[in-house]
Amino acid sequence: MALSADTQRAMASTPYLVWSFPVYQTTTIYKGGLVSLNSTGYLVMATDSGTDLLCVGIAAEGVDNSAGASAALNCKVISGVLAQFTSGTIALTDQGADLYVSDDDTVDLAAVVSNVRVGMLYKMVTTTSCWVFIPTAGEFATTINTADIANLAVTGAKIANTTITTGKLALLAVDTAQLALDCIDETLIADEAVQIEHFIDQAVDQTAGSAGPPILVEIHANAGGTTYNYACDRDLRAVDFWVIAKATNGGGTAQLQDHAGNAISDAVDCSTDGALARATTFDDANYDEVAGQNLKVVQNGAADNGNAYILCIPKA
Repeated sequence: MALSADTQRAMASTPYLVWSFPVYQTTTIYKGGLVSLNSTGYLVMATDSGTDLLCVGIAAEGVDNSAGASAALNCKVISGVLAQFTSGTIALTDQGADLYVSDDDTVDLAAVVSNVRVGMLYKMVTTTSCWVFIPTAGEFATTINTADIANLAVTGAKIANTTITTGKLALLAVDTAQLALDCIDETLIADEAVQIEHFIDQAVDQTAGSAGPPILVEIHANAGGTTYNYACDRDLRAVDFWVIAKATNGGGTAQLQDHAGNAISDAVDCSTDGALARATTFDDANYDEVAGQNLKVVQNGAADNGNAYILCIPKA
């Protein structure tokens, strides 16, 4: 049964990512529920309705955008985690099988309409309850038809027919990774995604003595001259910052700041459409934030438009 209030979802202690997605108009997101991207790219509670394209994880917070326009509010989403859900009828022999969205609180071995995959049935608890492994957002996409590909903003006809098998896209086999991420056009290519992974690898040595694995925070910065806040739900240390521009905008920059407006990073250039830019300096006097305070991304320039990424480690 679909959620009507926030719920405390049982999750195993596995490494996970926290992303932030813009919420669809007149939509309420319940904490602990499955969430998907709809055909317009905005976050909704997951359903088997035919309008959802990709399940991106579990809502880490409740967000009431019932009176708001699309992207008026963002919601943090957890992925790459083991979580317990109510299910349709399952058996021990189903362990390892794909699971699909039934509603935001329920998974099943087969969907009726959308075939929106949630993850893998990791362990059966009862015949109607199980542990589900939910991969990191966008790690898979199954049963994608021609219309779905168009809705996901795949451009340039870069997907060779030989890379599509039984309706599944092998993302690593797609030529030059022309699947748009967060509706960024084909200028965001595989090389830039590799750079992001490299940045994360470089920060791993900073996790010694931390209270958990690194957390990657994504902020959709879609309005120039604006300050965006990330509310820390635990004590964090920001260890890296980079920006992918989504518009050519002259002298646009973005900067990471602490809750008091003190600079953590230098001003990162985000003036070239599709370019990935990384902070070159970090102020270790300001890069720690405690739970309840905000990390800030400040855009400078009326035409700025892009996605900002903050790599944090939980403090012990």
